[in-house]
Amino acid sequence: EQRERCKRVYQGKREE
Repeated sequence: EQRERCKRVYQGKREE
């Protein structure tokens, strides 16, 4: 559950 959140936050930060 921690790795899935990290990947989502990573993609969201790079898309911004």
